[in-house]
Amino acid sequence: MITTKLHCCKLQSQELALTNFGFINNGLYTNLKKNTKGSELYGEISNLVLILKGDGNIGKDEIALNTCQREFSRIQLKEEIQINILEKENKRDILHFIPIDSIEIEVNLFVKPDRLIEMGDEMLEEFFKKYFLNHILTKGQILALKCNDVLFKCIVKNLKTAEFDEIKRLNRNSSNLSSYFKMNNNETNNKYNKNSMDERGILFENTECVFTSISDGKLFIESKKVLKKNIIKNNFNFEELGIGALDEEFKIIFRRTFASRIYPNYIIKQLGIKHVKGIILYGPPGTGKTLIARQIGKTLNAREPKIINGPEILNKYVGQSEENIRNLFKDAELEYKQSGENSLLHIIILDEIDAICKQRGNAFSSGTGVNDSIVNQLLSKIDGVNSLNNILLIGMTNRIDLIDEALLRPGRFELHIEISLPNKEGRVQILNIHTKNMRNSNKLSPDVNIEELAEKTPNFSGAEIEGLVRNTVSYAFERHINFNDLTKPINADDIMITMNDFLKALKETKPAFGAEEDIIENLLSNGIINYGKEYENIENTCKLLIKQIVENSNTNLMSVLLYGENGTGKTTIAAYLAKCANFHFTKFITPENLIGYSEISKINYINKIFEDAYKTPLSLVILDNIERLIDYTRIGPRFSNSILQAIMVLIKKKPKKENQKILIICTTSEYQFMRDVGLIKNFYVNIEVPLLNCSTSIKNVLHNRNEIYHDFPEKEIEQVISSNVIKSIAIKNLLMVIDMASEASIHICGGNLGCTFLSPCSMFSKRDVSGRLKSLGFRV
Repeated sequence: MITTKLHCCKLQSQELALTNFGFINNGLYTNLKKNTKGSELYGEISNLVLILKGDGNIGKDEIALNTCQREFSRIQLKEEIQINILEKENKRDILHFIPIDSIEIEVNLFVKPDRLIEMGDEMLEEFFKKYFLNHILTKGQILALKCNDVLFKCIVKNLKTAEFDEIKRLNRNSSNLSSYFKMNNNETNNKYNKNSMDERGILFENTECVFTSISDGKLFIESKKVLKKNIIKNNFNFEELGIGALDEEFKIIFRRTFASRIYPNYIIKQLGIKHVKGIILYGPPGTGKTLIARQIGKTLNAREPKIINGPEILNKYVGQSEENIRNLFKDAELEYKQSGENSLLHIIILDEIDAICKQRGNAFSSGTGVNDSIVNQLLSKIDGVNSLNNILLIGMTNRIDLIDEALLRPGRFELHIEISLPNKEGRVQILNIHTKNMRNSNKLSPDVNIEELAEKTPNFSGAEIEGLVRNTVSYAFERHINFNDLTKPINADDIMITMNDFLKALKETKPAFGAEEDIIENLLSNGIINYGKEYENIENTCKLLIKQIVENSNTNLMSVLLYGENGTGKTTIAAYLAKCANFHFTKFITPENLIGYSEISKINYINKIFEDAYKTPLSLVILDNIERLIDYTRIGPRFSNSILQAIMVLIKKKPKKENQKILIICTTSEYQFMRDVGLIKNFYVNIEVPLLNCSTSIKNVLHNRNEIYHDFPEKEIEQVISSNVIKSIAIKNLLMVIDMASEASIHICGGNLGCTFLSPCSMFSKRDVSGRLKSLGFRV
C-alpha cells in the first residue's frame, strides 16, 4: 500500500469546495497515478475516502480539504495527516469499493432562508449523482451540494451495501472480494469486515437515494420514494405486548390507519385521499380496548402517546375544559408548522370518551353546556379549518351509542372497531399470555391443558381470564399455608399450579356474559315433570326450535311465547329449555329484578341485556311474566306503553352480524290482553301451556311425586283419581295441595300415609276437600 504524509490546507475557491475532491500538488498527483491502476485516484484520509485531484496552486507537501471534510475527520489546518492510496485491484482494499445498494441522506441548509424552500427528491438525486458518482461515501460523512442556486448540507445517515450476488453483477473484480474474505478468515477480522460493509461503499448509477429533511420548517423535500424507515417497528409481536385474540382487529387497524402513512406524500396527493385521523374502540368491558390503545404506541415509530382519561378533561373553571382539549394538540401543531408533512405522528388516546363527548343538546349533556363545548372544540381540532395531518386519535368506550354522531362520521373518528369477546383460539392466546411466566419458571404443572381450559371458558373476556388465573394461583398458595400455624415457614419454591386449581377457580369465576346457572338451578330445584302428551308436545316443539336456530344458517332470530293460566309451569319449562339449550349467554328478565325501577330505567335495563346478547354468537333471553314487566293491571286496564313498545321492537330485532343468533322466550298469563295490544303477532311461535284437565295428567303428576317422596300408596292415588275430586288444576297448585296433604297426614294421623285429605275415605269428606280446593281458587 502506497502512503504519504501531507499538511492540511484550505481550498482556493468555493467551486473547488463543491466538488468534494481532495486536492494535492500536480507533481505528486502524477507520481501517485503512475503507480496505481484505475481511472480515479482514491486516498483514505482518517475516517473517509476521497477522490484526489491535482492542482498547481497546492504546495508539494500540502492537501487541500473543504470545511465539510475537515469537520467530519476532525482535521485542523496545517495538521500533518497520512494518506493511504487505495486500489480496487488490491485484495486488501476491495472492501472500500463495494457498491451501495441504497443510501439515506439528511439534507439541511448552510444558510437559513426567510421562506420555506421546497425541493423534489428527483432533482436532488440527479444533482447528487452528478457530483458524487463513483465517490466512496462513509456513514456520517458531510457533503456540500449546490442545486438551483441553493447550497445544501448533506449528511449520509444510513447506507446499505449490495449483496454478494449483486456485486458480481456490477463489479467484474468480485473474485477479489471473495479472496479477501478467505484471506481474512480470522473471526475478529470477519466481524470487523461485516461492520465495515455497512459503513462505507461506492456510489453507483443504480444506487437508490432517499432524501429527508430535518424538522426546522425551512426545507421541505417532496419525496417520491417509500422510506426504508417504516412507521411500524420491525419484529414486534402482539403476544409479547400482552395482547391476544385480536389479530383480525389489528389487521383492520393497520390497513385502514397506517398503510396510507407508509407511502410517500406525492402518492397520497395523486390519489386525493386523507389519512385516517380517528379510531373508536368499543365493546364489552374487559375485552382489551385500553390495552390495545396503550400498546399501539409501542409498535409505531411515533411520538410518545398522550393518554388521557375522559373525565380528566373536565374542570371547574369556565373555559378550562376546552383549553385542556387544545393543549392535547399543541405539540402536534407546533411540529406540523415546522416540518409539515415530514413531522412524526402524534397519538392521542382518550379513554372513556363517552364521558366528554355525549350527544349535544340532550338530557345527558350538562346543564352548563360544557359537554357541548368540548365536542365543538374537538371537532374543530380534528377536522376544522386548520386541521392537522400528523395526529391519530384513539377513543375507547363501552357505549358508542352515547357519543355525538358528528364525531363518528368519516374524517373524524371514522374507523369503528368492535372489540368483542374472544373465541376459543383467542382464549388460548390469552391463557398462554397470562401463564407465560409460570411456564418459563417451571411453576405450571404438565397436566394443565390450555386447550381444555379455553373450551371451558366460553364468553370470558380477557380481564375475566386474567382474574381466573389469579384465582387459580390463590388455590396453589392455599395448599402451602398452614392455617393452624401461620408462623410455620413456607417453601415458596414448591408452589406448582395444577389443572385441579384451574377447575376449582372455574367454579367460582362467572363471566358477565355467561349463563345464569344459579337462577336455572333454583327454578329446576324440584325437577321437571312429564305429565303427558300435552307436555311432550310442548317440549318437542321447543327443542325443535332450539335445534333450528343452532343448526339452520338462515335462522338468526327465534321468538317463542309460552302462555297459559297462572301456575301451569311456564317459567319452569323456560328454565328447562335454557338448561337443554346450554347457550353460553342466558339471561332472565323477571319483574322482581325491576322492583323500584322507573319506566325509563326498565327500558334501559331490558335494552342492555338485549344489546349484550347481540355481542355473543349464541344467546338466550327469557322475559318472564311479561304482563308484570309492562306494569299491567286489569283495572282500567293500565300498562306502560313505552315498555310495551320497547319489548315489541326488541323481540323482532335481528342481530347485525351473520354469526350471531338469539333465541327469545317469553311467558304470560294474560293471553287475551297480549292479543289486544298486538304483542302476540310479534312472536314466531305461540305455545299454550294448559291446565291439568284430565285424570291421566293428574295421575302422572301424583305418580312422579310419589316416586321421590313415597307419601301416598298407589291405592290412595287411584282412589283420588276415580273420585273425580279434581277436574282442572294448574300443576303448581296441584303440587302445593299434595304438599299440604302430606303435612296434614303427618299432623293429624301421626304419619299414617294412608290418611290423607285427598282421599274420599280419609278423615275429611269429599265435600270438605272440594271446599278447601275452592277456597284456594281451584275449579272442582
